[in-house]
Amino acid sequence: MKRLLGNEELKEHFKAAIRGKKISHAYLIEGEKGSGKKLFAETIAGILQCEAPMTLPEGPAACGNCNSCIMVKNRNHPDVIWVTHEKPRTIAVSEVRTQRVNTVDVIPYKGPYKIYIIDEAEKMNEASQNAIL
Repeated sequence: MKRLLGNEELKEHFKAAIRGKKISHAYLIEGEKGSGKKLFAETIAGILQCEAPMTLPEGPAACGNCNSCIMVKNRNHPDVIWVTHEKPRTIAVSEVRTQRVNTVDVIPYKGPYKIYIIDEAEKMNEASQNAIL
């Protein structure tokens, strides 16, 4: 998390959650465009999927060298799914559900978690926001 600037409260929350192994089933990270939300999500996904995570003075970190770290970095880890959407102004529940259903059968999981990252989640319509992911 060293490379993430700002968002100290959010970083502290994730550090405590990772250390205590109390990761929630969903997080919504809000912020202005260009504020680093994707980098933050990718960093947390990397730490959670890392095969040899490290504990540094500044908090948990991915090793950056294992197979899982390389796959997360290249966005081809089978358990880190970047949800896409076709409509420019909204994300429909059907799009989220279809991508979730199409990836949930990839068993056994390669890593300990199945992580879905929804870029532009603020565009989710109300039905999508209330859907069980």
